[in-house]
Amino acid sequence: MSSPPPPPATRKETSRLPNDVHERNAIYSNEEKRSMSGVSATVRHDWTKQEIAEIYTLPFHELMYQAATVHRMYWNPSEVQQCTLLSIKTNRCTEDCGYCSQSTRYKTFVKPTPTMKVQQVLEAAQRAKNAGSTRVKSGMRM
Repeated sequence: MSSPPPPPATRKETSRLPNDVHERNAIYSNEEKRSMSGVSATVRHDWTKQEIAEIYTLPFHELMYQAATVHRMYWNPSEVQQCTLLSIKTNRCTEDCGYCSQSTRYKTFVKPTPTMKVQQVLEAAQRAKNAGSTRVKSGMRM
């Protein structure tokens, strides 16, 4: 039985766990289970319909308690994931979704920007990573 991740004061900066679910699950692949505050858990993917039904019918507060406890078993609760959102194109969208101000039918004061080149996106992602981001999400705000 393993213990939860140690508090930040005893962890080195470089020991941050991977964000990718497959990489993180691989770390725990040989682990039988963890227990904390009366809740036991293990990383698994073979849930039965009966087990799912039992979770589904739990009272809301019990579900939240168990979920938060399991989360703390595998994630450092004081660790914050820093993400960067990168807009690779802005304004002048030919779609008219009706709710989005980026459509060409609306007059906005947002300066249109052309679609970024792949190399520019990669460089921006590297700058975000160097600044501490663990994830970069790119999107088109047309």
